[in-house]
Amino acid sequence: MNKRLFFLLSLSTLMIFVGCKDPYDMPPSSVDDSYLVVEGYLSANSPTTIKLSKTFKLDDTARVRPELMASVAVESKNGSLFSLSSVGNGIYQIEQLPLQTNDQYRLHIRTINNKEYYSEYIDYKPTPAIDSISWRRVDKGVQVFANTSDPQNNTRYYRWDYDETWEFHSPFLSNFDYVNNQIVTRDQNLNISVCWQSSTSTNILLGSSAKLARDVIVEAPLTLIPNRSWMLSVKYSILVRQYALNERAYQYWQNMMKNSEKIGSIFDPQPTELKGNIYAASDPKEIVIGYISAGTVEEKRHFIDRRQVPNWGYGHGCFEEIVANKKDSLEDVFGDGAFEPINEAVTPTGEQGYSYSATDCVDCRLKGVNVRPPFWQ
Repeated sequence: MNKRLFFLLSLSTLMIFVGCKDPYDMPPSSVDDSYLVVEGYLSANSPTTIKLSKTFKLDDTARVRPELMASVAVESKNGSLFSLSSVGNGIYQIEQLPLQTNDQYRLHIRTINNKEYYSEYIDYKPTPAIDSISWRRVDKGVQVFANTSDPQNNTRYYRWDYDETWEFHSPFLSNFDYVNNQIVTRDQNLNISVCWQSSTSTNILLGSSAKLARDVIVEAPLTLIPNRSWMLSVKYSILVRQYALNERAYQYWQNMMKNSEKIGSIFDPQPTELKGNIYAASDPKEIVIGYISAGTVEEKRHFIDRRQVPNWGYGHGCFEEIVANKKDSLEDVFGDGAFEPINEAVTPTGEQGYSYSATDCVDCRLKGVNVRPPFWQ
């Protein structure tokens, strides 16, 4: 076992037994643990994006360290060269790569300090289409699945990621606004009640049919929408991307998943060394994190309407109060922007006033964007 890892495990065990409650400040390390991280997939039918970054020490305040101003290219064994352009923040792109099944490809990286890195030459592996995206109501919410197959039995190993988008509405429709210390009629052409929010998957999602007679994946779990989540308050959409892997790439992603997601107790899988297919030209023993594959990316989008899901039970948790139409009262409520007027109303004592609620219960733009996505049904 690595001496540093042994020390950390021993320290953790000691702290459990002595019941120490004081924070432990990790002493600065004199060892350079900054390793290159390479993320991406060489795609023949969609833009190829390669993200370069550096690992950081536990005592480093910079949580993201992009590798800037690098030179990134894809080289084929037949002699073709395709350069990627920097789009900033350590991200390098090319619109489309003309990959061929009778050729092999590798990634070539030259950093700003002239260090060179290569991936091993890899085969181009087309990805079969996604058969369907399905979902099922379960005790904890709505479970979403991917279903796929390869009639040629050539794929066997799969990886998925996804983007999810959902429509949500403001609990209260406001007809008034507070501008320049007075209540005015709200511009009805400005949409602040219907918005959309999006997120991208972060977990590693894998599937394999290697032990099956047929290359079929049925209901591979993708994501769980928790009960009463605002993601299904109106309508939800998921765009799933599917990648074909070879066995070695699948094993790499399995180890990555064990190291990053399933370490919490002594009964969970223990850390394993991540051996990718990228190496430093000057020192093959240098640690480089990442695995590059090449092929096609298959996509499928699916929508779920809240009306399709029984007993969803979404509740916004917003309140509605009434304030009298008096200058001092209005300024006290609306002056700092924490609340927004909704409609004309009468207070419990019979005074004319306005109903109001918290700003994020009235203006959906605080939680999303009010521009309808072009793909939205």
